[in-house]
Amino acid sequence: MAEASDRRERISRWVQGFETYEEPQERRLTDRAFRQFVVERIERAGRALSLAARDKILFPPQREALRAAMEILGERMADLADSVRSVPYEYGEFIAAWRLGPEEAEAFYERDEQVLRCLSAVQASLDPTLSPETPMPDLVGELSLRLGELSAAIRERQSAISGFTPARGREV
Repeated sequence: MAEASDRRERISRWVQGFETYEEPQERRLTDRAFRQFVVERIERAGRALSLAARDKILFPPQREALRAAMEILGERMADLADSVRSVPYEYGEFIAAWRLGPEEAEAFYERDEQVLRCLSAVQASLDPTLSPETPMPDLVGELSLRLGELSAAIRERQSAISGFTPARGREV
């Protein structure tokens, strides 16, 4: 399936160590590399947000409510990173499956690519915008929206993996 191969290639350009979900010996390492990449990027964005929330230039005393809102967003990022870092016991069937077919693997690549798109949107809302001129209420709203999308994409990925059942006739 060319689309799965294309998607896998795009992901592997972003994520060092991302190989394939089809082969069982590489699946665990691929999943770990993907989760580690996502956690590192979430934590990087959280650090940028934390620095901005404490920066007196961006937050004069009258903006205490905005600082508090950004700290809450930082806590959401930390919680999200923790949820990606931990591997639920339910991942067992996904990791233990003898081999995933191209369609099964494609479904996981598609979810991974969606997580990366959402992660990029979170980063884009932070990276170029943090300056003394940044309209903080707009940033808080945009970042909250993007974190919600990222969280939903991660939950969808985790649900798909936790709910994975090998196709009929395949060994586990």
